[in-house]
Amino acid sequence: MARKTPVTHRWLPLLIALAFGACTGGGSSRGPPPPSLLSYPAVPALTVGMAIAPLTPTVTGSVTTYTVSPGLPAGLTLNGTTGVISGTPTAIAAMAAYTITASNSSGSATTTVSLAVNEAPPSALSYPAAPALTLRTAIMPLTPIVTGSVTAYSVSPGLPAGLSLNGTTGVISGTPLVITAMATYTITASNSSGSATTTVSLVVSDRAPIASYALAYSYTVGLAAQAVTPTVSAEGGQVVSWSVSPSLPAGLAFSTTDGTISGRPSQAAPAAIYTVTATNTGGTIDLPLSIAIAAAPLLDLGHSGEITFMRLSGTRVLSVDGLRHWLLQDFASGAFVLTGDLPPPPPRTPGAGPPPPIICYADVAGPTVVALTAAGFSTFSSTSGAALASVATTVSWCALASDGSYVATGNASGVTVWSSTTGQMIFTRAGDYSTAAVYAMPNALEVALGAAGSNVIQTLSVPGGGSTVTPSFQGYFNGWFIDGTSFLTTQGTTLWVYSNAAVQENILTVPSPLLSQNSVGGEGPWFWVGANVYAVGTGSSPPPAYSGVGSPVGSGTTLGLLNGTAVTVVDLSGAVPVGTTYATPLSSDVAYAAASPSSWVFGAGGGVVVDGSQLPAQSRFLTYGAALSIAGGTSQFAIATGSGSILYFDSATDAQLGTIPFSSSSLSTSTDGTVLAAQANGLDAQYPPSSDRSIRIYSLPSGTLIDTIPYDASNGAPYPTTVTMSGSGTVLAEMLASPTTCHAQLIPTTGGAPIWCDTTGQFSRFALSPDGTLLAASIGTPGSGADTPPGPTNIYEDGSLVTTVAGWAPGWIDNAHLLVNNYTASNPVYTGATIYDSAGTKLSTVVPPELLSLQPVTVTSVYTSCPNEIVSTANGAVLWSSGNKNQALTSFGCNSAIAGSQVVFVSGSLVLTQPY
Repeated sequence: MARKTPVTHRWLPLLIALAFGACTGGGSSRGPPPPSLLSYPAVPALTVGMAIAPLTPTVTGSVTTYTVSPGLPAGLTLNGTTGVISGTPTAIAAMAAYTITASNSSGSATTTVSLAVNEAPPSALSYPAAPALTLRTAIMPLTPIVTGSVTAYSVSPGLPAGLSLNGTTGVISGTPLVITAMATYTITASNSSGSATTTVSLVVSDRAPIASYALAYSYTVGLAAQAVTPTVSAEGGQVVSWSVSPSLPAGLAFSTTDGTISGRPSQAAPAAIYTVTATNTGGTIDLPLSIAIAAAPLLDLGHSGEITFMRLSGTRVLSVDGLRHWLLQDFASGAFVLTGDLPPPPPRTPGAGPPPPIICYADVAGPTVVALTAAGFSTFSSTSGAALASVATTVSWCALASDGSYVATGNASGVTVWSSTTGQMIFTRAGDYSTAAVYAMPNALEVALGAAGSNVIQTLSVPGGGSTVTPSFQGYFNGWFIDGTSFLTTQGTTLWVYSNAAVQENILTVPSPLLSQNSVGGEGPWFWVGANVYAVGTGSSPPPAYSGVGSPVGSGTTLGLLNGTAVTVVDLSGAVPVGTTYATPLSSDVAYAAASPSSWVFGAGGGVVVDGSQLPAQSRFLTYGAALSIAGGTSQFAIATGSGSILYFDSATDAQLGTIPFSSSSLSTSTDGTVLAAQANGLDAQYPPSSDRSIRIYSLPSGTLIDTIPYDASNGAPYPTTVTMSGSGTVLAEMLASPTTCHAQLIPTTGGAPIWCDTTGQFSRFALSPDGTLLAASIGTPGSGADTPPGPTNIYEDGSLVTTVAGWAPGWIDNAHLLVNNYTASNPVYTGATIYDSAGTKLSTVVPPELLSLQPVTVTSVYTSCPNEIVSTANGAVLWSSGNKNQALTSFGCNSAIAGSQVVFVSGSLVLTQPY
């Protein structure tokens, strides 16, 4: 039998425990039950920076600890004891599931919580206060202040043109392009969570105007002012309104629309200050102007341009010049009866051919004067000059009846006859008469090239207006006889003469160059071709009854043959033509008029009306003619006229001090006006003889000849083409034609050996310093079209070269200041001026208008003839300008000068003196 192992006391507790457990069925160890049914409330979307409502768990059983996995979004915490989720999210987090475990000693329970953290919507959006914005001026950027992140900015309504909102940064920037009234703009800053808004108030004002006039203007009583319009800079804003205070002098008008000054001053006035104000939404600018009104013109020259048409009717001479100025004079006394200016010629259609052959720009017959106007025509009494009638009508041509009783006009719509005394219509006839060539008899209007056809003559009775038409004629109508009894036609080298009834009277073969309208004509029983006169009615190829020399101009019962320095008057009133030739003091090839062979006038070059009936005994000039040159000083000034006289005046009173009988085309005076240098007239073959190019020096105010420097242009001998005298009156600068040694030279006014001689011929401009010791000699000519700029300029002192500077010198301001124009290197364009001292050291730069000549006024201002202005050499500003046009772009240039405290210049046919 096996032996039983005894149970020792070491195992007794275990056995008891097992036995107890078996008895109780495996019961609890007395710990709590594990947690169960763990949950959290639904969680809304969370926002960065916004504290969440604590999330408290619901659970069954006791929990000793809570844990979460993975970790909650930044800023949120899980209370390990209570399980509460709380905090403020600090970062965006995408939606995610977080497992939370509730545990105790007996076990655990889990649940999941889904959380997402969104960004915060923007808030506290604002902008700094915007200042008033200015048109075309870049703004200081406006940067927003905002809380939170922003993904996009927007604005409503759209910002003013030129401004923009950066959709990323919210910055408002740009340059306003339109004027905008004050308005409110709503700006929205957005992100995925929401938006914030604010308003910005913006107003865009115009730039304040930037404008200028000259600082001073002068006018003359009774003369129409050229429009003075301010210069408005694009750097400033557009001017909305203009005003002036006080009111302008009587007769001058001010435009509140564009600031233009115009009109016709009616009374003299000393210089006074007027303030022009230019205004817009951006502000105002005040422009002070000095305005002075001179009492009257100094001198009426009669004409300033070459005379192109003349008529001598009874005791009246009418003349028209190339500048479209007309003048009616008394033939016996030369007194001016009436003057006027014709409108510009009407534009002609390209390819329309020459203008109508008869156009009464201005004409006189018997008691009537007619002159075209911009609106039609006007008539005047040839006796008194009184206005008779003014008719508004479209004028292609007009004709004054040979007795002055009516005026006929034509255009594309018809022909009309008007009373010359009342302007009343006498009759009108429809049709295209725009190119008609007419002759106005007292009781009938003869019409060629009119509505009836190009190869017939239509006769319209006056006053009835009845029409008759001739048979056809051969050739092309060329022109009427002076008396209207016959007409001429041409074709090829054939010339026909017809009566006004279109009956052929002559046929002649002549050289074609003589068949122009200006080379053929007729009067009564005679007609001419060039300088040959033929009898009317002598059939085919008659021999000339008279042959002469010169350009033919028919007038009255005469034919004038103009031949430079001679006029032949051919008397056509007798049985045979008889010609008498007169040597003339002045040349003419264009204008001639006669009442009879013993009463005739001609127009000389330069606008001089010459009484031919006094030749050869004496020369009688009815007009002064053009001012060929003007020179002035502080005490006297002088005017060289086309008639061969130099008139000189007191600079302070404008009183004429005397006349010098010397024909000059170039004058210079000393600074004080007491010494006058006059170069013999080289513009015309007139007195003095064309070979005389002498320089004469006179003392003023006596007019005494103190020296003559002779030059003979015959046989190609050298002679001066331009002469300038120094302000001291001691030195002459000359440029020579046909040079043998010197192309240019400086000589004493007393003559003698040259102080300086240019043998190169490279210089085109010479400017003398006031004391005559300094010479600036420049190469080239501004505006010549050369590819290289004019210049450089050499500076000489007492004939020795000192230095060379770039540019072209219009002149010296004083002995220590030389003004030199600067130009671009290619395709020369004026860029301003530099002032140098006598050693060539650069003193300053300035940008005045381009000056081609100058006369010193003060140490900081100069006068220039073209344009007629006084300019500051300190800042380039225009200090003075005339309100009346000066004679520019004519064959005699812009002749003018400073004389004392006034400017002397030519305006049309007048010489004006205006204070500056």
